[in-house]
Amino acid sequence: MLQGVHVSREIEYELSKGFLYIFRSKINSSIILADYDSFYNTILWKWHFKGKDSESYEPRYDLDIDTPMPAPRASIPIEAGLAEGRSRLLGMIEESPKAESTVHLRIQSARKLLKYLADNDLFITTTDKNIGIVIVYQTWHLRMCKDCLKNDSSITKIYIDRIHEVKKHLQRHIDQVVMSRTYSLTEQEENILLAYTWNDDLRKLPRFSGLHKIHKKPTKFRPIIACHSFTGETAASMLCHLLEDKVKSSPTVLLNSRTLNEIITKLKVTFGKTAFMLSVEVEAFYPNVPLNAIHDIVEEAVTKYHRQIKGHLARELYSIVNNYLVFIYSSELYLPTDGLAMGVASSPHIANLYAARYEQHMIKDLNVLLYNRYIDHILTIIIASTKEDVLTYAKETLLFAGLNLNWEVGKYPMVFLDLEILHVLSNSQYDIRPYRKPLNHIELIPFLLDIQSG
Repeated sequence: MLQGVHVSREIEYELSKGFLYIFRSKINSSIILADYDSFYNTILWKWHFKGKDSESYEPRYDLDIDTPMPAPRASIPIEAGLAEGRSRLLGMIEESPKAESTVHLRIQSARKLLKYLADNDLFITTTDKNIGIVIVYQTWHLRMCKDCLKNDSSITKIYIDRIHEVKKHLQRHIDQVVMSRTYSLTEQEENILLAYTWNDDLRKLPRFSGLHKIHKKPTKFRPIIACHSFTGETAASMLCHLLEDKVKSSPTVLLNSRTLNEIITKLKVTFGKTAFMLSVEVEAFYPNVPLNAIHDIVEEAVTKYHRQIKGHLARELYSIVNNYLVFIYSSELYLPTDGLAMGVASSPHIANLYAARYEQHMIKDLNVLLYNRYIDHILTIIIASTKEDVLTYAKETLLFAGLNLNWEVGKYPMVFLDLEILHVLSNSQYDIRPYRKPLNHIELIPFLLDIQSG
């Protein structure tokens, strides 16, 4: 509960169960097994195309969801491993709790909880970083959402008559890309771009909401848009696929904490030198990325790995993705006019490539022992004499155009992502152990339409 929110002990007990158990339902094993069979087929296709030119068929673009094209058989060890995985999954389903006789009691309990929330202007939602659920005053949550929209200069409110104009331009743009022979689209790529048309039902538009960052003091608010229903999301998925190779090859971009673990445990500070670890947060990264540079960035990145034709295609895909994202909040319509669209599949890759342009010199600097960035979080270790010197040096050395960087000289043990980093003074090396935020209850976030972050 946020500060100032009070509930009865009985309600507090109900909330302590979390979303997973308050509204628990019977496990549908057929859905789980169907998902595993889809995963099975995808792995076989990846094996089939490994080391081959796979532009003629891309499994992730397969629109025939009910009957996807069966993949050719793989090697015996791979087939055996996948079969064993399915067998273990079946075992887990068998061991899972069956329908309980207390279902009626749980429904009654949930109804009582919902009535209490409505009577007291309270609202339950999930939190940022998967820390669990939080109960807040509904009026406060709504005010936070409205303040985000009102104070963000990169978002413009539009009226219902304008939405039809946006729809017409989007459909025309997609048709032009598909009909043009310039981009050498495969039949599968054409189909995926044309697969989803604009839904005139305003309730189906991407929805704006937010997650409460209760691990921050004072509590902050992360705005998000559920873009899984965005007509241009297929273009975003295609652009994401085209940018993947460039992002993975960038030496400054950190893809996961496992990679950081492997890198940092091999570092050693030279005898007689002093190293300082710094953490940096890029402030409001997505909405502040200047759009005038993005078209060139995506074209250059894709051209390097997929030829000039695909580079031109990436430029058009980016325009489709970023220019027509109409979203809805409380029956009002909005359109982003600057920055990267929140919740769109390609935005993390584009943000990574934009920042990478300004940080390549860091890995060549002899004073920098380590430099890695995970989206908007940067970790670097720099040789310097004092804290003041290292902070001054870092601020003068690393600058991202249009973005503000918040620097902090770390103390050991230092937390970065889900790792806790320690400096072992005896051998001037670093050690790492897993880190879990104190409030994290290891609870899975259930699917809620207005909270998907894309």
